[in-house]
Amino acid sequence: MLLTSADNYGIMINITKGKKMKTKELKSLLWEVWHKAKEAGASRAATNAIIDAMVVIDKEAKKSEKVSETP
Repeated sequence: MLLTSADNYGIMINITKGKKMKTKELKSLLWEVWHKAKEAGASRAATNAIIDAMVVIDKEAKKSEKVSETP
């Protein structure tokens, strides 16, 4: 099953229950999801997608930091 960006967004909204989360909290939650997916026998593509999401989260957090530091 191939997920679109809209699907991924919907999944993240369900995981976070619509709340804004700190980067560290969200990544911790995603690691839990990764481990559960791995235990359940999820494909490598699925587990890699979770890691890809974490990379994007880090990049967005860094962008946000740079913007807030700009005078």
